[in-house]
Amino acid sequence: MGIWNWLFGKGKRATKNTPPRDESPPPMRDHNQRADASLGAAKLVELCSRNDLFESSKEEMRQEAAALFKQEGAAGIRSLVGLIRELLACRSKEIFEALDVAQRMEPTATLVEAAREVCSSPALAPRPASCRFTPDIVGGGRVGWNDGTRANVVSYAQKVVDTLTKTS
Repeated sequence: MGIWNWLFGKGKRATKNTPPRDESPPPMRDHNQRADASLGAAKLVELCSRNDLFESSKEEMRQEAAALFKQEGAAGIRSLVGLIRELLACRSKEIFEALDVAQRMEPTATLVEAAREVCSSPALAPRPASCRFTPDIVGGGRVGWNDGTRANVVSYAQKVVDTLTKTS
């Protein structure tokens, strides 16, 4: 055991110029929440990541996410737009949740633009380097929606665009 103690420092002593080590553990973070994420985005990511929720619970979470995004103002809108674009890049079915929340927001040019990007997006896209959300279809270095899902997504995104442009 002498070699192990020597290798792993049990028998070593700090020199007089060595500052004491901080042994406190790093702060714990939720694995779904990024450092720059807003509270509304964190709520929406949780909603998009869970498959054990009833529709009534989903509706409550959508309302809570929309309220949080509204409280955050322009930063909240930027976070929502970023999340819509991330869901679009992954071609995830969960984009419906983000579009539903977007429909409840005050219209801004970037929000309308993001919804229009969803309307004009093709069914298949190159697979992103990191995909936080589950794509509908995966294969051959690409992700995508099947034809039915794409039609539903585009139809719903167009409804969101119409709603946002009517209220502005």
